[in-house]
Amino acid sequence: MDDVISQFMDITGVDRERAEFYLASSAWQLE
Repeated sequence: MDDVISQFMDITGVDRERAEFYLASSAWQLE
């Protein structure tokens, strides 16, 4: 799961807490 968080943070530039919030909202799907 850390890989997905890192990728999301790289793409969006948000911090880890916000990245986890958005990923949890989208069922951990980046696409």
